[in-house]
Amino acid sequence: MANIKHNLARFLKLIIGGILLFIVMVIAVNFISYSKRRPEVKRIENKAPPEKTEKMERVEFFEEKEGKIPLEGEALEQFIDDEGLLHSVGNVWIKYKGKYELYADEIVYDQDWTHFLLKGKAKIRYEEAALEGSFLEYDTEAGVFKTDENASFSSERITGFAKELIYFIEDERLELKNQVYLELTTRLDSSSPMIIEGDRFAYLRTIRKGQMEGHVSFSQGESHGSADYIEFELFPEEEHVRSVLLKGNVVGTLVEEGDRRIERRIRADEIKLRAFLDFPKIHALEAEGHCFFTFLFPSGNSQHGESDSLKFILNRQGGLREFHALGQARLVDVDGETKEERVVEGESLVIVEAREGLQIKGGGDYKAILSSKDYEITANEIILDTEKNNLEAIDQVKVILNPGSGENSMGFFSQDKSIFITADKMRYSAEQKRFLFSGGIKSWQEKEILMAEELSVDQKTGKIGCIGTADQPVKSIFSYESKSSGEQGRVEISAQKMSYNPEEKTLIFSDGCSLKARDVLMSSQSLHIYLGEGQGEMRKFIAKGKVIIAQQLSEGRGEEAHFDVENETIVLLGNPVLNHKNKGKIEGDKLTFFIADDRIIVENQGQERSLSTIKL
Repeated sequence: MANIKHNLARFLKLIIGGILLFIVMVIAVNFISYSKRRPEVKRIENKAPPEKTEKMERVEFFEEKEGKIPLEGEALEQFIDDEGLLHSVGNVWIKYKGKYELYADEIVYDQDWTHFLLKGKAKIRYEEAALEGSFLEYDTEAGVFKTDENASFSSERITGFAKELIYFIEDERLELKNQVYLELTTRLDSSSPMIIEGDRFAYLRTIRKGQMEGHVSFSQGESHGSADYIEFELFPEEEHVRSVLLKGNVVGTLVEEGDRRIERRIRADEIKLRAFLDFPKIHALEAEGHCFFTFLFPSGNSQHGESDSLKFILNRQGGLREFHALGQARLVDVDGETKEERVVEGESLVIVEAREGLQIKGGGDYKAILSSKDYEITANEIILDTEKNNLEAIDQVKVILNPGSGENSMGFFSQDKSIFITADKMRYSAEQKRFLFSGGIKSWQEKEILMAEELSVDQKTGKIGCIGTADQPVKSIFSYESKSSGEQGRVEISAQKMSYNPEEKTLIFSDGCSLKARDVLMSSQSLHIYLGEGQGEMRKFIAKGKVIIAQQLSEGRGEEAHFDVENETIVLLGNPVLNHKNKGKIEGDKLTFFIADDRIIVENQGQERSLSTIKL
C-alpha cells in the first residue's frame, strides 16, 4: 500500500513539472507586446508636395508637413520618378513620426507619406522590435506593416521568420503565415531556446489573445511536442499568461537533462492551462480526450497512465489541491529491474485536499482496482490516505492474495495458492499493519471456505480474528481425504468467534461451536484445531466444554472430544454418556465414534476393563 501511495505522489509531482513545457510557448507574444503606450495612428490628410528635385547625390533630408512630425533620413542618392514617387537609394535610413525607423537598399514613398515600399535588406525598427526582409510595405493610412516575400523579426526575447507577415498598428494585430518559425529566449533557467513552428500565427493585442495553428510543433533542447492548434490569453499587463489551450492530437515530451535524466510524455486531444484570476500563477491544468502519460526515470523505473480526462488544481504556493482523472482512469508504476507493476484504476481517480487521500471510484461494470504482483483489491470505491498510507475499500469488496504474498499463512489456507476474500468493507492500517474486513465476509481457497461478519488480519504477527452474529456466525468449511476409504470428506465448523495463533499454529473457535462431518454433528463451548507442518494441514481437533455428539439414533455427551480427521474418528472423554434411542443409556470412560462405518466403541478402564461395539 505504501508503494502505491508513494509512486502516486511522485507521479503527481512530475506531471505538474511538465506544465512548464506548454507555458513557455506563449512567450512568443512578447514580440508584439513591446510597448504598453502606443499612440493611435490617424489617417493623414493630403498636403502640397515638397519641391521636386530631378536628382541629388548623397543626401541627408528633413521633410516637414503641417500637423505632422517631420520625416528625416539619409541615403546615397534620392530622386523623384515620373509618377511623383520619391526614391531614396543606397543604405537608406528614414525615421517616420519620430519613432519608426526604416532601413533598406531602396525606399520608395509618396509625397504624402501614406505608403512606403522597402526593397533590398529591408528593416523596420521600433524600440527593441524589428522586422526584416527583402521587401516590406508600410501603409500609413491603413496602419499596416506587411510582406509576402519572407520576413524575419526579433525582439528582446524572440526571433523568427515567416513567408508572410502583416501587422495592423491600430488594431494591434499580428498575423504570420506560411512556415512560421519562432525562437524564444525564455525567463526559465534553460540554456536552450524554445522553438515553435506552425502554418499560421495571430495575436490581437486589444483582447490579449493569440493562436498558432496548422502542424504546430515546439521544442527546447531534447524536449518537444506538437498540436494542431494553440490558443493563449495574457493578463492585462501582458507579462503573464492567463490561459493556454492546445487542441488536436496534442503530444508533449519534457526531458529533464543532467545527471538525473527524466523523460515525461503526455498525449491528449486537448490540454488547457488556467492561471488564478488575480494572481499570475498556474491554477489548473485540464486535459480532455484520450489522455495518456508516461514518465521514464534514470533508475529504469517508469510510470504510465491514461484516462478520458485529467484535471490538476493547484494552490497559490504551487502545491496540489485537487487531482481528477475521469473515465476509465489507470495509473501504472513499473519497477525497472524486476518489471513488476503496481496498478491503480477506476472510473475516476480523485484527490481533494480536505480528504488527504486518493479516491478511486468505479462506475457501472467498471470497478475501482488496486493491484500488484502480491494482491488485487476491487470495490465500488477505494480511498488511499496519502498521509498515513491507510486504505479503505467500500461496497462489493473483493481481495485476491496471490501465492507467496505474505510472510505468514492465513489460518488453514495455504501460501502456495491464491486466497479470495469478499466483504462489504475493508480497511487497512499501515501503522498497525492490519486488515479489517466487515459485512458478509467470505474467504476461500479452492474448497476451503471461511465466512464471518468481521475479519481482522495482522500482517506483523500473522494473527487472525473473526466475529460472527446470531444470523451470520463464523463458519469454516474445508475438505479432507479419508485414509481408510480414500474418499473426499467435508467438515463444516461454526461459532461466534474464531482466532488464529501462528506461534502455536492453532485455530480457536469459541462461543456456540458446532462441527459437522458426514452424518455426525458435534457441539461444544470451544474447539481447537492444531495445524501440521504442511501448509493447510490439519493435525487434530480438540473440542472442550459440554461436548455433544449426535449420530443417527445416538447422542454422546462429555467434556472433551478429539477428532482425527484423516481416520474419521471422534473420541469422547470426560465421563462420556451415550444415549441410544433403542439401546438406552450407555456409560464408559471413552466413546469412539467411527464416522465412516457408523460404529461406536464404548471403552471402560480400571479393573473391569471392557470394550463393546455398537452398530448404528
